[in-house]
Amino acid sequence: MSTILLDTDIVVDLLRGKVPIRNRIDEILMNGIALSVTPITWAEIHSGIRRGEEETVRQFFDSVRNLSIESSMGKRAGEYLRLYGKSHGVRLADALIAATASVLQIMLFTMNRKHYPMKDVDLYPS
Repeated sequence: MSTILLDTDIVVDLLRGKVPIRNRIDEILMNGIALSVTPITWAEIHSGIRRGEEETVRQFFDSVRNLSIESSMGKRAGEYLRLYGKSHGVRLADALIAATASVLQIMLFTMNRKHYPMKDVDLYPS
């Protein structure tokens, strides 16, 4: 089964019930494609969780494939930061998410395309 890596912005919109993102996610799932996240998204979502959202967030993370970040991804993220940090404002979290997609050769679904100028990261059509 193939998978798509979700950027944190997609998860935020999905958890907030935004219909356009929900429709895109439904389309992905109907095509038999799994949804994946990294520990970066876990951290970003949990840093902004509001009272009463805990159960919805837990259910979401229980329903997706949770990918690990490996040393090869850390190395590639460092390369991205060196290449795009200053020129494009790429930050560590985005570099690690991009490196995960690149190393695993999976598509990344994001609405923040400017955060991902890397030529070896395949972005899901937005």
